[in-house]
Amino acid sequence: MIRKISSLFCCALLIAGCSTIDDDAQGKIVSINPCTDAILLELADAEQIGAISHYSHDKNASSADLEIARKFPSIGQSAEEIIALKPSLVLAGGHLSPSTLQALESLDITVLQSPVANSIAQSHEQIRAIAKAIGQKARGDALIQKIDERLDAAHSDAAIPAIIWQGGGLVPGKDTLVDELLMRTGFQNNAGDYGLSQWDVIGLERLSAHPPSIILRGGNETERLLNHPILEDIETKVADFPQSLIWCAGPTIVKAADRLSAIRQEFQNGKAP
Repeated sequence: MIRKISSLFCCALLIAGCSTIDDDAQGKIVSINPCTDAILLELADAEQIGAISHYSHDKNASSADLEIARKFPSIGQSAEEIIALKPSLVLAGGHLSPSTLQALESLDITVLQSPVANSIAQSHEQIRAIAKAIGQKARGDALIQKIDERLDAAHSDAAIPAIIWQGGGLVPGKDTLVDELLMRTGFQNNAGDYGLSQWDVIGLERLSAHPPSIILRGGNETERLLNHPILEDIETKVADFPQSLIWCAGPTIVKAADRLSAIRQEFQNGKAP
């Protein structure tokens, strides 16, 4: 959804932000969501990008290549920061703070909001919308083609019982993007077998009592639950599936498909994923 925001100049907010204005970033595209960051960095010329979200500078939150992402300034989601940069376009997720939108009503600025993509088809539409908004339609088409080709290369009908298990026991169920990716790459998402909904939680005791053939562990080394010793004792394979591959669509699909394909092949070959 593209939202055009226009009204009178917001003097108070601009005065508050004047000291932080980056002249080089003014008039450029600003992304305040890690998922739109990844698409923007893939499609745009470097000169088009004014700033990306601070999440993309964090190795545990970024869905973009860290080395590339850290070449650009980072920004939070406050109205003051956005106003200070005077962007030509703001890329945001589906849930943008109402207070930020209210503050931006004093500007004449275009905001493109991209809700979470819960399917490959929705991801393609998201790419097309952003590519059109930034004047990079050909690159958007090329990215979609790359995704489709990589999914075709990773395709398998193996249907290996699996579950993606994140920090806090969070599990993606049916009607999520990763559910479709599992199916396309040779897995069967067993979240429904535990009675879990689209996004739900399952505890270690319940999971270990009736484990699937493989647990795709998403999180980091500090997550005690994900690294519990009991996982070494149960009769199932455990493979690391980075959390950065779970939440976003766009170019992230390529990396997710590659990782899932590699895990499946190692599992089928009797190797530890």
